[in-house]
Amino acid sequence: MHDRRQFARRHLVSLSLLAILMLVLEACESRRAAPSGANHALSARVAGLWDLEMTLDRTPPGEASQGAHRSSRLARGTLTLLESARGKEGDWLRHRPTHTGVHDMSLQPFGIQMRDASPVPALLASAVAPDSLEIALMSGSDVAAVILRGALRADSVQGIWSYQARSAGKWRGTFVLRRRRALTL
Repeated sequence: MHDRRQFARRHLVSLSLLAILMLVLEACESRRAAPSGANHALSARVAGLWDLEMTLDRTPPGEASQGAHRSSRLARGTLTLLESARGKEGDWLRHRPTHTGVHDMSLQPFGIQMRDASPVPALLASAVAPDSLEIALMSGSDVAAVILRGALRADSVQGIWSYQARSAGKWRGTFVLRRRRALTL
């Protein structure tokens, strides 16, 4: 149990250091364009460290019969959202990115191998007034991403997620993001 706690602490410290590094890099960026009006307030509310819980509701046709073992219908992880206007637009988000960040999310309980050779699992997010949030957990390539779309209520976001690998079909489910209150080491 002690080794598990020590590993969790080291992992949390690594995510925190990565978030600080991203903040420093963002501060150095001279082309930063701040969101305006209601989006600015929403963007500020969304920035921070979040715990993510995903539930699997649907797998692609034939996936269950091909032996993809589902050890669980639940996956948990952590993500950090940082206000940023420099995220590149891509195919995954419907709106211009307002946040960048990192995540520690494994979908292996669902039988999904998402990570490629990417050393840092990145994400892009769009906060859209009055309360919508859209997040793309990137896989390290343009081939697949987990897309989360939900509504912010107090210190949580609830919505639906989907994962679509161009060669494997589409998984779907629900998610809840909960703001992490304090870093405890």
